[in-house]
Amino acid sequence: MPRARGVDSVVKRIPLPQCMGIPVRYDAALAVLSDSRGIGPWKKIVVGPTFHLLTERQKGAVLLHEVGHCKLCHTEKIIAHTIARPRLVFALLAASIKAARRFKKETPQALAFFQYEIERLAPGTAAFRQRLEFEADAYAAGCGYGAELAQVFRCAGDAGGGFHPDVESRVRHVLGESHG
Repeated sequence: MPRARGVDSVVKRIPLPQCMGIPVRYDAALAVLSDSRGIGPWKKIVVGPTFHLLTERQKGAVLLHEVGHCKLCHTEKIIAHTIARPRLVFALLAASIKAARRFKKETPQALAFFQYEIERLAPGTAAFRQRLEFEADAYAAGCGYGAELAQVFRCAGDAGGGFHPDVESRVRHVLGESHG
């Protein structure tokens, strides 16, 4: 993917009200580094407290990863994937109820538990979601932020949970190294 025009100038203005046309909001309670939310024209990127510990280029890499999710319509693809699989709808409801009973607030452990339950009830969900993560990683890397994204992955570890590929696979992917 060719480097996006003006990416560096956009990234230099972080924190921003927008990144490449997508609103960016801060949520002090966010248990993960960042997240993309919404569909259609209502998409937004949410960053948590740890986001501000990153360098400017690392912040840019994270935002561009989330922009990738938005621009590549990943939330819409997840919704379509869910609707096409009635068992997954059941799994989402069951996992939500079970997680809500076990955890009182959103934490990395609660998210990992929720994802584990969904995969247990609807196998194949994690592989589908991991493909979307690789696509968003490739978007950021294609904008010239692969090295910074790899640094973030190495520092953050497996904070994304079961729906995210393992750290070393992601690092190899964004740096263009072979998977062998």
